[in-house]
Amino acid sequence: MVRKILYIEDDVLLSSLVNITLTKKGYEINTVPTAEQALETIKIFTPDIILLDIILPGMTGLQFLEIFRNKEQFKNTRVIVFTNLNRTTDIEQAEKLNAEFFIKAELTPDQLPALLEAK
Repeated sequence: MVRKILYIEDDVLLSSLVNITLTKKGYEINTVPTAEQALETIKIFTPDIILLDIILPGMTGLQFLEIFRNKEQFKNTRVIVFTNLNRTTDIEQAEKLNAEFFIKAELTPDQLPALLEAK
């Protein structure tokens, strides 16, 4: 079964690497560089999983996550906050909004499929 992923990331190189890696593993991935674009994308693309950076231009990833979780159809969608920030307040806020939290520097793109299948 192809799993649909929305990847919200403004780093072009990283988003390209992740996109290539996950596409090769059979995932359907839609990548957008801003939270605002993600809010528009979810109107026409229903993801099974969201990979979410925190530091984005405009609205932050955690601000997006709050809005996203307030939409009934997305209350149980798996969200993985995938960032280089390691602040306790960010981790706590992500967990409060029912999201997993991983540090980019601790994972390679090749390790992502295993992470996505782990749950």
